[in-house]
Amino acid sequence: MELRNGVHKVKTSQPENPDTIRAMPLDLFLDFLGVRLNGEKAAGKTLSFNLVLTDTNEQYLVGVENSALHYSKGHTSSSADASLTMTRNDLNNIMLGDTTMHSLVIAGKAKIDGDSQKLGEFVTWLDNFDFFFNIVTP
Repeated sequence: MELRNGVHKVKTSQPENPDTIRAMPLDLFLDFLGVRLNGEKAAGKTLSFNLVLTDTNEQYLVGVENSALHYSKGHTSSSADASLTMTRNDLNNIMLGDTTMHSLVIAGKAKIDGDSQKLGEFVTWLDNFDFFFNIVTP
């Protein structure tokens, strides 16, 4: 069908819907970010940041190296580029586009220690995918 008619777009829910994001354990959430990481944009770059979620008492050391995202549950590092402290609900809301990190920091709901520019740079390395994409045709 695609070769004759192109990609047929039908109405469907997006994979980043609120129920899906909220139901993901943080490990799976970080894996999802790893899928979104654009290897070419992250090529030759490294960073690490602590992610501390206050409502779920979870801590992760997240890093990018060799164009891949990696993380370690239950660990943080004093040598990380930045530390991000917030609730899981606020992280979900950022992911869903309901709010921004900037507005959460201003409202005192999120805290960034260290180099906030590195976190901003990390976000620029993430791709947003169209749910309907060409498989056969360019």
